[in-house]
Amino acid sequence: MEEFTYLEPSRWNGTSRQARLPHIEAYWGNADPGHCDGPGAESFETLMGRVRRTLQRFEALPADALVYAFSHGQFMQAVRQSLLHPTWTAQQKMANLWIFNAEYPILNADQLEASFDAGRWYTPPL
Repeated sequence: MEEFTYLEPSRWNGTSRQARLPHIEAYWGNADPGHCDGPGAESFETLMGRVRRTLQRFEALPADALVYAFSHGQFMQAVRQSLLHPTWTAQQKMANLWIFNAEYPILNADQLEASFDAGRWYTPPL
């Protein structure tokens, strides 16, 4: 469950958040899930595929399994948003993730609780 890298790293390594901010805002504002910024970057659709595969792996575990998974905030937000809005398209999720993250941030060492029972995911309300 590696970090979501959506800006091409070679172009932005060593730059400040201030320098990247217009490009970050454009990326999220365009809400194009298929867009890939370049080598080493990942599209939002690819991220959502990783989220689906991760949840499927958890679903395959025994019902009484207790799992601790460690990841990065944006990946965890994508998981949380997928659990809260399972019928949203990738475009809807992308259009809302940046705003959602600002309103309900996942900080370092935060927890995201979720459970899977009877074929359905549950997460505590925000």
